[in-house]
Amino acid sequence: MKKCPICEIPLVPCEYENQRVMKCEKCHGYLVPQFQLNSIQRIDDIPKEELLNEAKEDFKGSIEDDIRCPKCRITMDKMTMNLASISLDIDSCHTCSLIWFDGGELALAQLGYEDTGKFQNEENMRKGMAELENDSERLAEFEDNLDKLKEDKIIDRVVEGLVEDMVYGTAYGSYASRM
Repeated sequence: MKKCPICEIPLVPCEYENQRVMKCEKCHGYLVPQFQLNSIQRIDDIPKEELLNEAKEDFKGSIEDDIRCPKCRITMDKMTMNLASISLDIDSCHTCSLIWFDGGELALAQLGYEDTGKFQNEENMRKGMAELENDSERLAEFEDNLDKLKEDKIIDRVVEGLVEDMVYGTAYGSYASRM
């Protein structure tokens, strides 16, 4: 049974942004497998207001003391997580690939990631695709245009140009400027 590295009480399994994580019910810290962090960041099921409340209520600052991994008991490494609007000091076990977020830090990390341009672009793409899928006329027009691009071999030329740019760099100029 994994125990909280701060409170030493058993961690409780729970879901965070549809991902299974472990939580301390006393200090509200989270133990997150490193591979699940990317999945958590890509999802925004928890409303922004709820994340803000969690951050305000639970964040007391990062624990400065060294803490031990709840799984292997080795001292975790301190890492800085830099996001668009915030930097957080988190604890990471490279042996077990686990990350410990002190109370409120996971909510702050999620808020910080949702402020990045990458997240905004992905979110806009998801919304645009959902709108397209719900409008049969627009979807048919999109598919027709895509077929025309395939027939004209424009897609092949664009891909060829992008590969050329990646191989030869900008010494030959960008593909877009040769179109």
